[in-house]
Parts: sequence; structure tokens; C-alpha cells
Amino acid sequence: GGRRTRTASLGASNREGSGASCPRLGSEVSRGEGESRTRGRTMVPNRPTVSRAPSMKRMETAVDPRCVEWCRGKLKLLGDGVDALWRPEDHDAPTAAFLAGADPDATAASIAQSKRTRLFAYVEEAGDGARRLFVTANVPPAGAWRRLLAMTRDPTSLMIGSTPVTIPVSLSSMPKAVHVSVVDADVAGSLLKVVKGVYAPAVLRNDAWPKSVKDELSAHTHRYLATLTERAHELRGETVLYVPEEPSLLFLTTDARHTGDTSVNDTSTQTSAIEEKIERAARDEELTRRLESVVIHWTRQIREVVRETDGGESGADRYGGGGAHAAGRDVTNETLGQSLSVVEEDASDGPLAEVAFWHSRARDLAGIARQLDDVGVDAIVRVLRKARSTYLEPFSELYSIVASELSAAEDNARFLNTLVPPCEALAKAKATEVAGLVPGISHRVRLVWNAAERYDQDRVFGLLRKISNEVMRRCAKDVSVGDILDGNVKHAVDALHASIEACDAWKTSFEFTRAAVNKMHADDPKMRWPWEQSSLFAQLDAFEQRCKDLLDVCDAQAQFAPRTAPPVFGGATGLEIKKSFDDVRESFSKITDALRKSGARAALDVAAASWHDDFNAFARGVKDLEVRFQNAMTLSVESARADLTAFVERIDALRAMSVGDAKSPVGRCADRLTSELFAAFADELAATKKHFDTHRENPPVHPSMPRRAGAASWARTQHARLKAPWDQLEEAAAAWMAERDDLAARRARIGEKDASAKSGEMRDETSGTSRGASGGLRRELESLRLAYDATLPQFEKYAKDQHAAWVAHVERKVAPSVRQRLENRLLAVADEDDENETETETETDDAA
Repeated sequence: GGRRTRTASLGASNREGSGASCPRLGSEVSRGEGESRTRGRTMVPNRPTVSRAPSMKRMETAVDPRCVEWCRGKLKLLGDGVDALWRPEDHDAPTAAFLAGADPDATAASIAQSKRTRLFAYVEEAGDGARRLFVTANVPPAGAWRRLLAMTRDPTSLMIGSTPVTIPVSLSSMPKAVHVSVVDADVAGSLLKVVKGVYAPAVLRNDAWPKSVKDELSAHTHRYLATLTERAHELRGETVLYVPEEPSLLFLTTDARHTGDTSVNDTSTQTSAIEEKIERAARDEELTRRLESVVIHWTRQIREVVRETDGGESGADRYGGGGAHAAGRDVTNETLGQSLSVVEEDASDGPLAEVAFWHSRARDLAGIARQLDDVGVDAIVRVLRKARSTYLEPFSELYSIVASELSAAEDNARFLNTLVPPCEALAKAKATEVAGLVPGISHRVRLVWNAAERYDQDRVFGLLRKISNEVMRRCAKDVSVGDILDGNVKHAVDALHASIEACDAWKTSFEFTRAAVNKMHADDPKMRWPWEQSSLFAQLDAFEQRCKDLLDVCDAQAQFAPRTAPPVFGGATGLEIKKSFDDVRESFSKITDALRKSGARAALDVAAASWHDDFNAFARGVKDLEVRFQNAMTLSVESARADLTAFVERIDALRAMSVGDAKSPVGRCADRLTSELFAAFADELAATKKHFDTHRENPPVHPSMPRRAGAASWARTQHARLKAPWDQLEEAAAAWMAERDDLAARRARIGEKDASAKSGEMRDETSGTSRGASGGLRRELESLRLAYDATLPQFEKYAKDQHAAWVAHVERKVAPSVRQRLENRLLAVADEDDENETETETETDDAA
């Protein structure tokens, strides 16, 4: 030993390897080794000196910068140029902390739980193509990397027995102290590569162990590798048979590959030698037992693939849409030269998943068929055949089964491929576009049924269900339950109506296609479609009912929480009326919040049964509010009954607040009050007419008014008594009827089709009921108009008759008398003027 140089200890790093304190990188050198160490250090770039992190304990020695450079060199495993992304100011600190020695008071448990035993490096690519290197002791999040460089410390480099190793890793011990591996995004595949390439050969080719130990370890290794191989490739949508690398069978695979390069005599000699080796391998019981376990695994593995569509399931049903061999990945059919992909993750139970499944299944079965002809599989089969293994016969039967299933899969995939264009359009369609797409899809399903011989009834049934699922999915995507509960119902109502129309269009299209198929195959029961709508469209009907439930929620929102300000009610009871309606709004807000918290997410999920209870509770609350709303409406009318004009204005305001049709309680209340308005007007009309008929011969006019003019004025007063409120009523009623007719027309397009589908009479009755929402009021209004039109002209005629009688009386009696009097008066005045003029002239002459 000699005098030692002490430096600051190394700091830890954050997730990205930046922001932590980094010590000055140095090396522990003795006085005699100083020169060589110094020369060695000039081979790496100089590192900046950074102060020690306050939270870290001071180490006795520093990390050799060449060790950091060694770790940096391993970045090349991630790809070319990755090591150039290294930033010393960010990446030296976490690397040095990884290579540092253990704390003096560390224990085996604390070291095992510490992050200092691991280091990860990966490259993250930004959207603009820029790349950034991360070096961190934290486990990187999934999806942030494609390839991950993982370095771990060997336990003996940190703890020897119970004594912690406090000195950093030296350069010479780096290969043993630091284990390096590269993990792909396919973690299972990376694990398989490591186990199969590193650990398995060390176990299977170790001849130093006793034979019993080696045989047992080999058996466990093969079972583990078989399971790992199956799972790793299953995630990729492939079925790969694990072929063990048995040293005793290498001669078979090697000789099989070189058989074609030998002469006839050499071939005969080789065949004889191979048979002897097969015989010798068949006599090895442990080897035979291991090979039998592999064959048993193959048999189970292939049978699971073959049985994926057994039991009447439609292709992708077995594994939740797409199966283990679709896995939601892009699937290419090399035979047809077309590429299919599942459009969305949530479309795993749609028709495109079914198409992708059969393309993937055909590709997978073709891969299995190729593997069954592989020399490795053939070698194991030959050994077990020589050993007369009982497990070989079930496996041999799979050859023909795989060939048959491959033919069926290719046939199904070819015809199902016709569904791709319309189903891709359906997967991107809006609810309003679905109804126009489903007829073409049903026609192509009929083509598949007629042409694909191995696509039976149960699979077509499953395919039709998947189309129903896609229809529901596209419709549900356009409906925002959150907007409905927030009161933004205009777009939601249109989307819900379009969704109901789409569901009905798909059921109608299916019914048309089913009738055509059954008519075409009337003589062949096996080719008919026996399903009823109740069995095939159970979920679709449930979804349609959910849409109708949400329409009820929309109606309640429009009724009790409109976006427009409520009308102002005057009079002595105005404040009381306003408070009643405000209380209803507040109560509705509470039950809407309860529905939002409990059932909003399950509204369009037909598998969620909780919606029924949540919606029923909401509906009960709405019924109570409807009663309170009707009471407030009735109260607001009572104070306005005495004045027809005020009555009309009040009913007009209430009908503006009532958005329901005649079937809703609030709508019925509005119609009832409107009918009472019509009755009040009819009573006023009858009373006015009776008063007129009673006093028309002797009108009650003031004594100061002339008899004829007073009578005409009295008649015009009766006319104005009815004319002003009638004009207001007629204008308001036109708007009421137009609004009600529009609502009835919308409901007629989607409403009560369940009942109308049963019989024409019920369709007519339902349509008549929709139109009859305003029919009764319309008839009352028309009857009132007829009575008004018959009454009002009488007032006008009476006034004109009085005027005409007055004119006749004036012309016959008054006019001559007045003319005579006027003429007499004018003559007297003229004589006086002449006399005055003569006297004036005489006086003038006398003066002259």
C-alpha cells in the first residue's frame, strides 16, 4: 500500500439521470501505480467536477471514469449512434451511483431493495424526429421505449457474506460485476432469447453434473422453454412449436440437411447409421420421456388452435374478439394480397375483427403445417415411433386435421374479405350514416353464407351479432351522456333519433335478407336462417331502449331545466308562481346530479344492469316533479281566468314552458288548460251573443247619445269585446299547433315501431295517436272559430243597419226640414243687408 487519494463520493440521480449532484470522477491509485493510471485516464474525456449530493453518504473512493465509459459503450446495443447522445452532465451521475460501492452500514435486505443495483437506458423519440437518451435507476414506463438496455449489479460485487463491499467496481471486474441485457418491447420474446441463448445451453450441455441431476434439470428446462415459447409467440399472434435442442438428436437434423449432397451408396450408409442412432436414442428412457412431454405439449397446443371456433362460436368470440392469434394486430393475407386491420381497440367484437381472425388463423395454421414438416419435429417423431410411444398417435392425427382446418380458414377468409369495404365504412360512420350502410353489409353476409361451405349457421349468427355490436358502437359514439345531463340536448336528441333509426334499419335489412335466403333454400332446411329477431337482436333491442330512456332524460332536461329564461308572471300571485317553478328546477338539478354520479357511464352499456335501477329512480323523481309542475301551471292560470286577453297570454307562456307532447303529463296539463281557455272563450262568445240578442231591439245606451248612433256604438263594443282576444288567441294557437305537429312528426318517425311492426291497425292507431296529440285541440279550435265566424258578422251587420237606418231617416225627414230652414234663414239675412246698403248710400248722398 501507499498514500491514497480521497475524493468526493458519487451522488444519486433522478429519473432522467439529470439534476443530481455528480462527484469528481477519479480513481484510487497507489503511489507506485499513479503514472500508469494517469496515462489510462487520458484515454477518456475529462469529466466536470460536481459537488456531492447532500443526502448521500461520503464514500472512501471514487468511481473509475473508465468504468463509466465502459457502460457508455454498451449503448451501442441499442443501435448505431446512441452512444453519441450521451451527455456527461446528465448521465455520468446515475451511472457513477450505479457503479459505486455499498454503504458501510448496508445489509443484504437494504441492498436488494435499493435502486442502486440497477440502471436502465433507453432512447425516446419526439414527434419531430429528435432523439433523447435517458439513463435512470427507475423502471421506465411502459410504452416509452422500444429497446431497453438493462444493467444489474452482481450481488457479490456489493455484499460478500454479511460484509458490504464499499469500494466501486474496478475496470477489470466490470464483466463479472455488471450484467448487461437488452429488452425489446416484446418482453416475453426478449426473455425467451436470453433464456434460450444463455441459460439453457449452460444447463443442457453441462456434462459435469451427475446424470440424474442433469436429466431432471433438463426436463424442467424443456418444460419451461416450451411454455415460454408458446406464450411469447402467442402474444404476436403465432403458434410456434418448441423443438428441444437435445445433443442426442443433433445427428438427425444435421444429416437430414445434408442428405441431398451424397451419392446413393453414401446415402445408404448414412441411413443405416441414422437408424442405429435412432435405435440408441429410443432406448434412452430419460430422453424418450422428455420427448414425450414435448409431444404432449405440442398436441395440446395444436388442439387449442383447432378448437378456437368449435362450439358454435364465431371466429373471434373465443378470445374476446380476434382470438389469441389476432391480438388486435394488423393481419396480412399473403394469398389474397390484401391487408386488414382492426380499426379501433374497442372494435374487437366487430365484423372486421372476425375477418382479421380468419386471415390470422389461416396464416397461423399454415405456419403450424410448415413446422410439422420441420426436420426437428420429424426427428422427435422418428425417435418416438421407434420407441413405440403411445403419445405419438394423437399427435399424428393432427396432421390431417391441421390441413383440413387450413383449407377451411383460407376459404372463409377469402369470402369474408368481401365484407371489408362496407365494414370499414361502418367503423368510421356517424349514427346518421349507419342506416345507409347496413343493407350492403347484409347482402355480403348472404354471399358468405351461400359461398363459404365451412362457414356454418352458428358462425353466421355470431357474425350478425358482431355487426349489431358495431352498429351500437357507432351510434353510442355520437351520443354524449355528459352533454345530456348538462342540458345540451339538441345535438344529443338528433343523435339518439338517428341511433334508433339505425337499429331499426339493421333489423329491417336482416329481415329482408333472411326472407330472401329462406326463399332461395326452401327445399334445404340446413341452408335456412332459423333465427328470430328476439334471439339475434336482444342486445340491440336493449340498446334501442337505452336510447329511448335517454330521450326521456332529454325531454325532462328540456322541460325542467331549459336554457331559456322562464317567463315573468305578473299580478298578486306572480312571486308565488315563480317560486313554485324555481323549486321544481332546483329539485330536478338534484336528481340529475344523482343520475350523473351513479348511472351516467352505464347508460349505453347494455351489459351494465345498474342503469335500470338508476334510471327508474330518476323516472320516479321526474314523475313527482311533473305533479308539482302541473300544480304550478294550474295556480298560474287561476288569477287570469277573469280576463280573456290575460288568459291567452298566460296559456301562451305555459305552453312555451311545456315541451312535452300530449302523452306526457305536463303536455296533457297544458292541453287541458288550453281546452279550458277555448271553453272560456266559447262561454264568453255565447254570453256576448245572448246579451246582444236580448238587447238588440232596445240597446242599453246612455240617454245623452242618439238612438241610432248609440245602438251602432253598442254593437261595435260587443264586436271589440271578442275581436281583440280572438286575434291574440288565433295567433298563439297557430304556433301551438305547428309546434305540436312538428313534435308528433318527429315521434312518428321513431316512435312505437315495436307496436306498429305487429299489425297495420296498430301502426295506424299509433300514427293517429301521434297526430291526435293536437287533434282534439284542433277540433275545439275549429269549432270555436266556426262559432266566432257566425257571431261576429251579426255585430257588424247590426251596426251597419243602424247606420243605414239613420241615413234613411235623415234623408227622408230631417234633410228637407233642415234645407228649408237653412234657406229661410239665408233669405232673411240678404234682405237686411240690402236695406242697410240703401240707407248707407242715401246718407252718403245727403252728406255730399
